[in-house]
Amino acid sequence: MIVESHWRTLKHDYLHRFNRPRVDLVVWVLASRVLPDAIHRMKAISSGQFRIFKARWREAFKKQWRREASKTVDPDKLKEYHTSPVNWVCSCKSFLHSRFLICKHIVHCFESPSPDFFETVSRQTVYPFWKDERLVLLPEFASREGLRTRKLHGNIEMQDTTLASPLDSSGSESEQDEEDDQEAVPLEIQVAEFRTVMQEAIEIFEDQVAKGNEKFVERFIASNQINRTLVEEVKHRRNMRSMPRTWGRCKHPATMYFK
Repeated sequence: MIVESHWRTLKHDYLHRFNRPRVDLVVWVLASRVLPDAIHRMKAISSGQFRIFKARWREAFKKQWRREASKTVDPDKLKEYHTSPVNWVCSCKSFLHSRFLICKHIVHCFESPSPDFFETVSRQTVYPFWKDERLVLLPEFASREGLRTRKLHGNIEMQDTTLASPLDSSGSESEQDEEDDQEAVPLEIQVAEFRTVMQEAIEIFEDQVAKGNEKFVERFIASNQINRTLVEEVKHRRNMRSMPRTWGRCKHPATMYFK
């Protein structure tokens, strides 16, 4: 997909006047036009010269931030989702599925940023995932997060004191790890057990159908709706003419791993 995107840019921006261009012409355009322009854009981005060129994701980030800021937030949801604006984490679905790792709960904890914020904000690979001097926490959340960090440091100190114990504890931990390794069941055995259980379940179901036990049959069918969902999603994928998205919204947890 990335190669197709680069070729589309090359074709539309530099070779739009040529139908089926010669290879030597394409090489000359790459060396004399495409690469110098790309280097110029990269230097502008790295040096912060946004008037020359601005990363394309910044406009989309700004729109999503504005959209999340316009939503109403229930204060109780901040506790329910364990929202931490300092660490920039939240357990709501919007945050987990967001391209920029933002949601209305995190945006609600900060003051309204200035327009320059969207030009200079930088993303990090560790939390907090977004960092900028213009990103200011609201006073009520700043005090709460300070108390939370103090508690966290206190727990870390307690853990350090417990870790400074004799070597016998490490020996017991290694013995527990060995026991856990021994208790691990191979996948082949799990598959065989699961297949046996499913066959026995079908036999029980057929037996109750023959006896006319409607209540049992209705409850059995209702409890297996998740399997019907899996079959429907797999059929839909098989009939698709395009490649399915890896992180598409699937109702069954096993659908995304189907080959």
